[in-house]
Amino acid sequence: MDSSTLTKAPADGIYTLTVTVRNRAGLSVLTPALDLVLSDATGQPTVRRVLTLSELGVEASAIGARSNLVASARVRIGAAPVLGYTIELFYP
Repeated sequence: MDSSTLTKAPADGIYTLTVTVRNRAGLSVLTPALDLVLSDATGQPTVRRVLTLSELGVEASAIGARSNLVASARVRIGAAPVLGYTIELFYP
């Protein structure tokens, strides 16, 4: 993961998630899934979502050698308070 942003959209409970995944290897790698965990003011998790990159609008099955992949999508969170988040990449 090279970078990520999570911004509140004007609609209640909707956020825009944008991620940049960088492949530094000299060969292509499969596109990973994302584990998004939102936390409250105390750092306790309030929402956890697993997102595939296809859910973020990415149709590629792989990230090319020494390439970046940028994905962005609207994520419905609901009424849970969001003061922080973490994202981890994994292969299901």
